[in-house]
Amino acid sequence: MDQCKNCTILAGYPGVSIDETGLCGDCRAFSPAILETTVKVRGRLEKELVKALESVRTKKHKYHCIVALSGDKDSCYAAWMMAKKYKLNVLAVTVDTGFLLEQSYKNILYVTKKIGIDHVFIKERDFFKAIFNHAFSNHFFSRPQGLACFLSSKLIPNLLMAYAGKNNIPWVVSGDVDINAPQLFINTKEFILNKQTLNPSLLEMISRKTNKQGSTLFLHPLNTLARYSATKIIGELVQKVGLKEDQLSYEKTTSVIAIITMYMYQKIRGYNPYYVNICQQIRYGMIDKNHMGSYEALTKMANRGEIKEMVEYALKLIRADQLNKLPLKSDLYIPVLDDIKELNPKGYLQKNALDLGEVLRQPSLYYPGAGADFDPLKLFSSHSTIATFIYTDYAPENARQACQRILNNEIKEFEVTGSQRIVSSDLGCDSWKDFWPSAPGALKLSDPSEAFGLFVQLCLKEGHKKINFVYLCTEGIQTYKVLFSKRKIGPTVLVLQDHGISRNWDDFARQGSQLYVIARLALPTLLYAAAQPSWPGFKRVSEFGDEEGSGRNRRALYRRP
Repeated sequence: MDQCKNCTILAGYPGVSIDETGLCGDCRAFSPAILETTVKVRGRLEKELVKALESVRTKKHKYHCIVALSGDKDSCYAAWMMAKKYKLNVLAVTVDTGFLLEQSYKNILYVTKKIGIDHVFIKERDFFKAIFNHAFSNHFFSRPQGLACFLSSKLIPNLLMAYAGKNNIPWVVSGDVDINAPQLFINTKEFILNKQTLNPSLLEMISRKTNKQGSTLFLHPLNTLARYSATKIIGELVQKVGLKEDQLSYEKTTSVIAIITMYMYQKIRGYNPYYVNICQQIRYGMIDKNHMGSYEALTKMANRGEIKEMVEYALKLIRADQLNKLPLKSDLYIPVLDDIKELNPKGYLQKNALDLGEVLRQPSLYYPGAGADFDPLKLFSSHSTIATFIYTDYAPENARQACQRILNNEIKEFEVTGSQRIVSSDLGCDSWKDFWPSAPGALKLSDPSEAFGLFVQLCLKEGHKKINFVYLCTEGIQTYKVLFSKRKIGPTVLVLQDHGISRNWDDFARQGSQLYVIARLALPTLLYAAAQPSWPGFKRVSEFGDEEGSGRNRRALYRRP
């Protein structure tokens, strides 16, 4: 036998052997009495939680608790549990390390809106950049699941505790579940850093960021569920919150770092340290071995040495720029990234990371409410120095159709040479909500939870000019504010066009329009409009040119002094 017939762990894993009955040592030693003891402990913890809830509700706080929301099934369920089941005032908080998976971001935005709770990102990218760079360069295998993941799992709770203490919030709630020996309240101060694995500057940085925790308590409410079941948790999220099953893993797939760690262990040590935890959950009935999600699929591939299959699967989850932006320059890591690139026949991974800051600094054309009108792209890419084209449309169906046409090479003048998804953090924002104004008209046909971004590298077939094309499924006026007004640098060309069945929610060409009010802080050099705009100072400098793609009006250029 090469696999335990009960928990599925493979022979060859450190310390594992399969006997003639097909069971591993842990499964042979496991008995129903162990599980029943755990169930009784969980029942006691539920009573303890109910009593604690009575106490915390009597205190006057804007927020009774923070929920550590990472976008995985358990943190989403913890947010629902505290806000809806126990009726607490909840603030969801996500520590932004820079390495959350794209689906995790989407889950976070959706769940907070659906449940109706406030949410903030704590941006700690530079901090974790230093942590991860050290972890992948020094003593990486000093912890069973890699030093990078170990430090992340300990530092994030302490950062949340410090944030709660600073803001006078009594509890920090985690979606973690203890397999055996469950506890309700956790003493995070018991976490002691191994000074042999960290240099003095990192220790000082960690101490400075985590030493103001006050009297805040850290708790694991999912430990009060008598018989925790991943299948049941996902079923309830589907029913009560509206998430889809394929948006939720049966384990925690929220970090690019965890996936890279799995690959490094399998490549260098010959086994995957994460799989033993999954097998233990199968043994306790927490995961159905016949019904697993993306995380388990990855761990199985890694544990069986299916490196090529694992890489192709993982790259469907990871954004290409996240791998390229990893600050890892160690002799340990670089060969792994080279392997990933080599084992990437479908081109998910690009050689160079996307630097949107640099893209936006180039001469640009901005087109709000663009739909699938590619005429300005064709015209200005051929007859100007514009290198970056930014299209927006808040209608998801319009945006998806336009992006699909680009990716399918349906615009015959161009060839797609590379593409990748964009998330709000790539543009310096906490969430896609930052790309919507509060005006009711802007929300009439759109929903920030459906927002997305796409970056496409194009090559103009005639002349081989390289073009940056960005399509954002966002509201065009607020996006102008985010991309241009806040930076006080306007685009070279702004396209003003009303089209579609319902037209735009605001008349862009009008002097008093919302777009004009926003754009005054960073005016474009040129307007490309189908009708004389009433923006002060702009004079027509060209004959009327191409016919607008979805209407009948012909456009001309207007320049300001």
